[in-house]
Amino acid sequence: MYPKVGSPKTTKFSGSSATESTKRTLLPIVPVILRANGKKYHLFALLDGGSEISVIRKKVATLLGLKGRMERVVTRTVDGESRPTDHEIVKFNIASLDGRFSLDIIDVHVMDTFRLNKNSIGLTDLSKKWPHLAHVPIPSVLDEDVAILIGQDHPAAIEIFETRKDPYHQRAPRAYLTAFDWCVAGPAARSDETGRSCFHLSLSEDRCDNLLQHFIEFDTFGTKPNVMKPISRDEERAWEILGDTTKHNGERYESGLLWKLDDPALPNNFFAAQRRFSSLERKFSKDNKLAETYKGVINTYVNLKHARKLSKGDIDAGPSGRTWYNPHHPVFNPNKPGKCRVVFDLSAKCHGICLKDVLRRGPDLLTNLVGILLRFRQYAVPIVADVEKMFHQVRVWAIDGPAFRFLWRDPGSTKPVDVYQMNVHLFGAVSSPAVCSNALKQTVAELICAIIFAMELNPKPSAYRSDALPLSHNSQILIFNFYNEFKGNMFTLVII
Repeated sequence: MYPKVGSPKTTKFSGSSATESTKRTLLPIVPVILRANGKKYHLFALLDGGSEISVIRKKVATLLGLKGRMERVVTRTVDGESRPTDHEIVKFNIASLDGRFSLDIIDVHVMDTFRLNKNSIGLTDLSKKWPHLAHVPIPSVLDEDVAILIGQDHPAAIEIFETRKDPYHQRAPRAYLTAFDWCVAGPAARSDETGRSCFHLSLSEDRCDNLLQHFIEFDTFGTKPNVMKPISRDEERAWEILGDTTKHNGERYESGLLWKLDDPALPNNFFAAQRRFSSLERKFSKDNKLAETYKGVINTYVNLKHARKLSKGDIDAGPSGRTWYNPHHPVFNPNKPGKCRVVFDLSAKCHGICLKDVLRRGPDLLTNLVGILLRFRQYAVPIVADVEKMFHQVRVWAIDGPAFRFLWRDPGSTKPVDVYQMNVHLFGAVSSPAVCSNALKQTVAELICAIIFAMELNPKPSAYRSDALPLSHNSQILIFNFYNEFKGNMFTLVII
């Protein structure tokens, strides 16, 4: 039987699957409130983009007291089968659980039941297998709880505002943010699937000349001459942007974003970001320790001037097409207990676009690691150092700053949500590695001219995230001067 008025019943399962002979496929199911004739019920809806009509279960229609006209309908399936049946056509209202979205659903067909497979997926196991789903708030549901099916005849109800996906697995399940809440859809491994082992597989024999060629290539890896390779138009444009916008402002370097187009035409995603922030606040209300830790990280950003609170004038001055509100959430490293990192989700989509889609990756400025290891043997003492919070040491060009906005207010506060803006490049932006590495290399080049050349050392640095500089003499003096000069340019080195 269907649940009574109130919260939907929950189990340890979620979604529906395909037949047992195939991998399970999760369907996009969301919690909704059905309202009609002064009654309301908390149930679930299946968002079916492949259906031309919307359907409601007969039992639910009876509970709501729905009445409508009778029509003769021919139901066709994907395999071509068709059968005429008499359906009652009704209408009602559905709303999201938070009451922010409401929609009248009309011309809904009343049917006895939907045939969804009852095999379901455990959300806990699913989150462990697919880390990108770990922080998605999804209610549990069985197919018996699905009361209505919403098809393409109501596109506003099935619209997707954001998508979370695994960038390395095209067939991984994806999380979708809809007007009602998050849902997960896509293929997932069967819970009873056993592991398979492959001990040896040979498709073809390598010819002797191919093996010799591979041997020569590996033997010379990292020692080949530095030949200038042709670059693409995309990389050439990235270099132009870096050359025009990378400047030292007297305190630190600043650089612009590597836009693919001069006018990226970003949509207004304020309300999508607001929904994500509301979800984050619900987590804070359940975990005071998380709320205080997260607040401390944001306050640190503000105190270090990595972020700032915007006034109304600043908000209104945001350039159209280049303003973007970035959702954020906490991430914890099991190797660093208690340390919380605020991660901005630059893959969050609005109207099919996300910030990552409109930024260039830029040139690869990392030096070949094998070459660095081989050159370590040239001198007696090398310096190996890590740059502390490297991406936060390079400021964003002022005109590009509105692309790094985010929403925030202190946990538990009832004041309106404030708009903040990151003043530095973000970890996770596809352009950040190229932008920050370029600023770091410019710093190294300047320091070499000022310090290293005077001490008659090799003026060409090598960098692989950390800097590895071979030393021949005066090692301690150089390390001290090198460290201080870097710190003066806001690149704090952690000597390893």
